Amino acid sequence: MKNQFLFVIISVMSIAAFSQNPIKEINPDLKKYYDQYLVKGSFILFDQNKNKYIICNQQQVKEK
Repeated sequence: MKNQFLFVIISVMSIAAFSQNPIKEINPDLKKYYDQYLVKGSFILFDQNKNKYIICNQQQVKEK
């Protein structure tokens, strides 16, 4: 009985943890590094600790 209760609690906590949508942060400050070398590009970084994406040049990311 205790094992079933523990299983239910862990299952509910796991579902709640994985159901959160990550935050998207658009960071245009990173564009200066592309401009410095006269190249076009985009950048996406996922920060697992903060559950967020850091995106540079979102327009190009959407095209791919």
